[in-house]
Amino acid sequence: MSSYMITIDITPKKNTNLTQGVSKDNHYFGCKSQREKIMFDNNKIVIEGHRSNNIDVNNAFSTVRSTYYMSILKTFIYYLANYGAFNINKIVFDVDNGKNETLKIEKDKFNDSFCKPINFVFPKEKLEEIFEIENPQNAFFTALVYQVYAVEVNNIFEKFANSWRCFNCIYNRVNENIKDKDGITSVLNEIEDDSSPLLEDTINDSWKFMQHLKDSRLINWFNRETKKKGNVDSFVNILGINRYQDKALIERLQKVAKEIFDKIEKEVALIKERKGNVEGIVTPKDQRDKYKNIQKLKGKTSYKFDYLLITISYTMYLRNKYFHGEYGYPQILFKNNDRLDELNATAAILQKLNWVLLEKYYSKLYETNF
Repeated sequence: MSSYMITIDITPKKNTNLTQGVSKDNHYFGCKSQREKIMFDNNKIVIEGHRSNNIDVNNAFSTVRSTYYMSILKTFIYYLANYGAFNINKIVFDVDNGKNETLKIEKDKFNDSFCKPINFVFPKEKLEEIFEIENPQNAFFTALVYQVYAVEVNNIFEKFANSWRCFNCIYNRVNENIKDKDGITSVLNEIEDDSSPLLEDTINDSWKFMQHLKDSRLINWFNRETKKKGNVDSFVNILGINRYQDKALIERLQKVAKEIFDKIEKEVALIKERKGNVEGIVTPKDQRDKYKNIQKLKGKTSYKFDYLLITISYTMYLRNKYFHGEYGYPQILFKNNDRLDELNATAAILQKLNWVLLEKYYSKLYETNF
């Protein structure tokens, strides 16, 4: 039997009022009969436990699936949510394998995570159950780590990427690994009638984002979708435009669609004139029929939820462009540019949406891969 103690020296960013230590028990994967003891103090977090086998001190944190690694992340998230942001000064890992061994990790080895105060929008009573999670691949824990890191990280591209990873984890696990578009549609449909101040705030941010998004960016997006399969079905499907109700948004999309479809009709006509009726190329009549269906949409005076739907669809388009290497890294030359502004805005919207979804689907995520 080996014993260990992980001592994390921290400096709180503000007065925590943590005058007496707070103790927690923590489950760890593969050993239900034993639990770690965790103590939270003002300037220190201590994790103590036992293992049946000898502990490899030097490789204890070498993988993100390490139970030690997971325990530390749990304590950091719990401290951040309950007592605020902090700096990590050092971690000392003391092990007794029959002889004492020590691993020290100094300040310069850590990222700047947990150094910024965040609006931790999640019920504290549910967060208590984080210490019952054993599996490092638990869906709730995975999504929560992505979310906290996305909120904390300074790099805008990393902020966008990890906000999407949290969102991806939620809709994928909730819907049991169905197609991305179907999973996204499902979780958004289920919150459409929810009354939540944060959801309302997220919808308003989506509306503002779409007001500032240039038509040229919409055209680039729609062009990609209409040309991907040689027809306009993808254009209609990705937007879910047939279910939109907001009059102003529908009219804007109709205007953009007309410009695109008129151009495609001319291109198809030229190709047919040169090469005859080439298989796979849609005739102008087919396109016009699709366009007429879009033109028939009228909508209500205002329905802002549509702006969240289209913003998330557009964010998925950005995700595909950047993650699949079609768009270059936006900060190679300049610190600030319009692409970074776009990523920053969509990341902020995703983060608010993620808090809404984490609370709504907490039970299902918590039980997945438990």
